[in-house]
Amino acid sequence: MPIMIASGLKLLRSRYHLVAGPLVQDAAAQAWVGVDEDDSKYLIKLWPFDGDRPDDLQRALWDSELRTLYRVGSSPGAEDTILVLRDAGVDRDARCFVMALEAPGYEILAGALTRRAEVSWLAPRD
Repeated sequence: MPIMIASGLKLLRSRYHLVAGPLVQDAAAQAWVGVDEDDSKYLIKLWPFDGDRPDDLQRALWDSELRTLYRVGSSPGAEDTILVLRDAGVDRDARCFVMALEAPGYEILAGALTRRAEVSWLAPRD
């Protein structure tokens, strides 16, 4: 029976729990707001899988994204501008891959587009 992903779900040995979302969702993944033991907020990205373990293709795709985020996150100034990976793992109890990302000023693109003039990287320039 699949695990119900909902607010309050504890992940990665209870280091994080989901508080709001899903912010975005597609056929493969979901993004939630979560908090850690210190109530610090994170963007939690989940890739649910069926069964007791993920299939090899799911694992390969997740590993690829994980490597990319580690590489990008090690760039100078990355902590101030992009998503920075803080924790990741396979949560076999919740049956999902999990990434906890720091996201300064994270906002879904659809929301930012409604406030285009207020968002520096979307605002028209003279």
